[in-house]
Amino acid sequence: MPPLLGAALRQQLLAPHAPRGQPLGTVTLVGAGPGDPDLLTVAALKALKAADVVVADRLVSQEVLELVEGDLKVARKLPGCALEAQREIYRWCAEAVLAGKSVVRLKIGDPYVFGRGGEEVLEFRRLGVEPK
Repeated sequence: MPPLLGAALRQQLLAPHAPRGQPLGTVTLVGAGPGDPDLLTVAALKALKAADVVVADRLVSQEVLELVEGDLKVARKLPGCALEAQREIYRWCAEAVLAGKSVVRLKIGDPYVFGRGGEEVLEFRRLGVEPK
């Protein structure tokens, strides 16, 4: 499936902020499932191993977080500060994408059933990145 936003629009949104000649990175949305690393899909495990940066929710199990080989950033979404934490998540992802890095946005469970996966996809698209 082709990216929703074409190269020209992508250039308008993020590329002016990226270092010259630096291609934008990628974002992959991954669900951690119920927390047992043995229950991750093969695709999820490959994405976690290959990512330069993993941005995780605080509810992702320690056992799954230990599989991360790149930089790990964990959002501290606590009651009363969820909006601020969500902004931080978007900032971390945008900074890594601008640096040309591959980013995994790791969410507890299924990102579309238990999380705001749809909202995050829309935000990444707004930035000019079509998440996988």
